[in-house]
Amino acid sequence: MIVQTIKRVCGLLAVLVLSISYTSFAEVSGGTGGGTDNGAQPYEPTVITCDGALDVAFDNNIAVFHDNVVVKDNRGEVYADLMTVYFKQESRNISLIEAEGNVIIHVDSKIAKSEKAVYKVNEGTLELTGNPRIHEDKNIYAAEKITIFQKNGKTEMKLEPKARLILYHENTGVEDGLFF
Repeated sequence: MIVQTIKRVCGLLAVLVLSISYTSFAEVSGGTGGGTDNGAQPYEPTVITCDGALDVAFDNNIAVFHDNVVVKDNRGEVYADLMTVYFKQESRNISLIEAEGNVIIHVDSKIAKSEKAVYKVNEGTLELTGNPRIHEDKNIYAAEKITIFQKNGKTEMKLEPKARLILYHENTGVEDGLFF
């Protein structure tokens, strides 16, 4: 049972990242949000490895992956120095996931980087702190904190404070200039 729960932890991070629409802060990407499987086949494995120990404290409802944690499945990859998973006591369902140190979340051409990522399962939020940035092709989104919200199948992103966007535009043949 603990192995299945741990697999779900990593799947939740990957599903969250897959559902993010980086091209608009308020547009829906079509993800299902809230920690569902987002169409992943049940027979597709999520593989979690770490160079250090995996400490599971059943009495404290916590599992800690140490040293060079790598999570891979068909939806994406998550890398971190340390990953801590918190479970609800009654159900053993995941309530919170913390990834710390050199966090990288990679899906398709999108890469999120930060020093810390906290995923609150019940709220459907992923909070990136510690020089967070999201790269989509050449475009970069950055701030002191990036929060990604998922509710009712919609994904929104908030960058605060000191938000920065670096956007590259394709050559469209139109003279350079702003439209407003």
